[in-house]
Formats: sequence, C-alpha cells, structure tokens
Amino acid sequence: MSKIDELLKNEKVEWKKLGEVCDFINGYAFRSNKFKNEGSPVIRITNINSGKIIFSDLKYVDLNDYPNLDKYLLYPNDILVAMSGATTGKIGFNYTNNTAYLNQRVGKFVPNINVLNNRFLFHFLFSKEDLIYNLSRGTGSQPNLSKSDIDDIEIPIPSLETQEKIVKILDKFTNYVTELQAELQAELQARNKQYEYYRDMLLSEEYLKKATKYNLEKLSELNYFKLYELVDIIVGSDVPKDSFSKIKNEKYNIPIYSNGTDENSLYGYTDKAKVFEDSITISARGTIGYVSLKNEPYYPIVRLICLIPKNDILNLNLNCNNKLATFE
Repeated sequence: MSKIDELLKNEKVEWKKLGEVCDFINGYAFRSNKFKNEGSPVIRITNINSGKIIFSDLKYVDLNDYPNLDKYLLYPNDILVAMSGATTGKIGFNYTNNTAYLNQRVGKFVPNINVLNNRFLFHFLFSKEDLIYNLSRGTGSQPNLSKSDIDDIEIPIPSLETQEKIVKILDKFTNYVTELQAELQAELQARNKQYEYYRDMLLSEEYLKKATKYNLEKLSELNYFKLYELVDIIVGSDVPKDSFSKIKNEKYNIPIYSNGTDENSLYGYTDKAKVFEDSITISARGTIGYVSLKNEPYYPIVRLICLIPKNDILNLNLNCNNKLATFE
C-alpha cells in the first residue's frame, strides 16, 4: 500500500480514469541528425530519473528547423513519464525554472486543476511507477507505453482540500530525503577522494615494484596477462519479461542489472540468476566503460559484460580500482 493509499483509506473518494481528469501530450519526433551542440534544449527519456527531470546530457535543436512547437514545451512544475526503453514508466517532476522541448516517447501530464492538484498527481504517479511499467507492451529491453495505457489508469479524486493536505505531508518527507541525500553525497565525495588517493598510490607501478622487491627478490618485473587468460566473459541477455518484477518479492528476488551507474543499474528482479560467482561488470552501451563489482548472484541484461575470474591470481577488488574501463 502506497503512502497516498494509507492517507485515503478512511475517506470516501471517487475513482476516475486519468484521461477524465488529465490531458496527456506526447513529445515531438525530433530528427536526431538535426540535434545541435547548442540552441533550445530537448528532454529525452534518459533525462527522467528518481522522480526528477535531469537537465544534463541534453540535446539541442534550432527552432528555425521546426515550426509550431509550443505544444511540446516543458515548463517548471510539469510532470513527465518515460514511455519506452529501460526507463519506461519512470516519472519526473520539473523542480527547476528551466524550460525545454519534449522528445518523442516522453509524455506530459496536464491535470484539470479544478479537480486535481498537480503535486497530488505527481505523488500518485510516482508511487505507481511499477504499475505503469507493467502496462507496457513489447519484449526484452524495449517496452512501450501508449497514451491509451496512461488514460486508463484509475486515480482517487478526494476533495482539493484533502489533496492539498496530503501534498503537504508528502512534500515534507520529500524534503527530508533530499536533505539527507545531499549530506550523504558530500560524505561520499570526501571518501571517494580519499579512496582514489590511496588507490592510485598503492596500484602505481613504482609502488608495486617496491613491494614486490621485498616479497620476491628474484622478480625484476611485474607479470602481465591478457584479460581472457584470467577471466571468463559473459554478455547479458534480454529482460526475462515473463518472469520479471520491478519490486523484490519472495518469487522474484534475483537482481537484474543494466548499464546504469550505481543504484541506477538495478533494473528489477527475476527468479533465475545467470551469474553466480563474484564478478565485475562493464557497461558496453550508454554509460560505456562503467565498472562495478558484484558479490551476489544476478541476471545481466543486454550490453552488460560480465568478467568471472578463472583462478585466484586475480583479485576482483583490485581489478575494479577504476570506475571506467578503456576499450580499443
């Protein structure tokens, strides 16, 4: 039960289909060969993450190439949904004062403010990301949502007064989380700098040769291996659509990892692992070159490369010393 469901459980409310109380606008099909390095920004599905619109890694267009784009403008406080790809069903709120244009497969909610509070709508949709994802069609890593899928979602419509009270409560929790994340991020950055200093020193060739001299007096040079001599290499597969859940439960408790970074790499859960040993993953698309250490059974999806050590020559923690791997 979501927080909104809990707050409404003792109140009589009318349920309506979202299409009855909210308009929905699909993004514009901008031509990728006309994207620019500067101009008017375009929001893509990859810019929707963790309940926010992320204004980084943007593409730009020249408005002279496209007439009448006002319908596709993103304004402050707008709510978006990703309608295809790995981020399908993700909801984002524009907390900034920035405006931008919506690319295809990005949808915008325009609530009827006479019956539906915009922030209430956001909190409701954000709590239903898994439900929205499960409405999608398609196979593998390319699920797709349609406008009709969105319009048919049922939403509780209490009075505007009650909606405002719920929004105040949930916004307060959101602010607490944001403050904690900022504090943790600062601490994490400090620890990362400390780690990188000692990592670079301890793994430098100069230091390793000195250490080797004390332990193996007859060894004058370090040994180098080809990667395939030390590890088995496995590549990811399509998402197991028939045995998949966005939420961990008793049946689906094996994590599915994608090409995202850190917590964004967790795509969902399934019931069968493909990799059981401690291993290193390397992204081969999107966040290409990103390296992560895995210490539990998991299921990798397409374009995620898994390195599994063949013997005890290779220490996984040392080999994961850099966040980015270099491909030639």
